[in-house]
Amino acid sequence: MRKQYELLQQQNYDDVTELQNRILALDRMTQVSAYSDRTQQNTSILFVDVDNFKSINKILGSEVGNKVLVEIATRLTDCIRKDDTLAWILRLL
Repeated sequence: MRKQYELLQQQNYDDVTELQNRILALDRMTQVSAYSDRTQQNTSILFVDVDNFKSINKILGSEVGNKVLVEIATRLTDCIRKDDTLAWILRLL
């Protein structure tokens, strides 16, 4: 049972930020789109790009880059509602 949980975590969550990854985010977007169609309620998707992130990793190292990602994730998490979804769709290192 524990092994299955760990496998699901690895498949669906980013190991640095612990946010949902592309697989889970795409599933959630499909679900919310279907919900929106059924209920005629509006939904929103916001994509955020971190400019020059590759430079952070290149100049300061991936450890600092990971800390930046965690800080961004923490700040964004603090800005959303409990039922909202926050995910990393693409992470370039």
